[in-house]
Amino acid sequence: MLMPSPFRSRTAHRYLHTLDALLLSFLLVDITFTQASAIHTVPITNLPSTSSPPTPDVRPRKLHGRFLHITDIHPDEYYKPGSAVSQFCHRNKPKSDPDRAGKYGVGFSECDSPLALANLTLEYLRDEWADNIDFVIWTGDSARHDNDNQLPRTPAAIYQMNRLIANQMRETFPNIPIVPSIGNNDIWPHNGA
Repeated sequence: MLMPSPFRSRTAHRYLHTLDALLLSFLLVDITFTQASAIHTVPITNLPSTSSPPTPDVRPRKLHGRFLHITDIHPDEYYKPGSAVSQFCHRNKPKSDPDRAGKYGVGFSECDSPLALANLTLEYLRDEWADNIDFVIWTGDSARHDNDNQLPRTPAAIYQMNRLIANQMRETFPNIPIVPSIGNNDIWPHNGA
């Protein structure tokens, strides 16, 4: 828990307290929590009880001096390859190829990432990097943007996508501590407004 500081403004303190609460609630939604005193993870599924959960028998890992920072995946379950970029890659076929959504996304556009890109990226990280890092910092934005008025986001959809990505992160990095935080697109309403 963050402690109040005489050097911190009231606004900053309120913001940090809110961020603390969000992080705690995110950890309690079945995300992996890492104990600082040991190199193993304990899944938290309920509020802490008076008894300690059993500690898994995990061998100490060799440290590499490297970590991985993952952020802003923004997977879009409505992304359709071949659709119009002007329609957020959700519908309609464009008249020209430059306006057509590719299988693995469209750079520098209003389209979010197709699931194919998110899956391919996590598979690559699992195969090429998971054995060479000490921990993962995952700074959220694991839900699509709310930019298509014809497909508005719902709290249930945001929760479902966060849950999906959290499960994929655990599968991708099964024995590696993951330090999560919530992005501005991972909450309802967007930006907490």
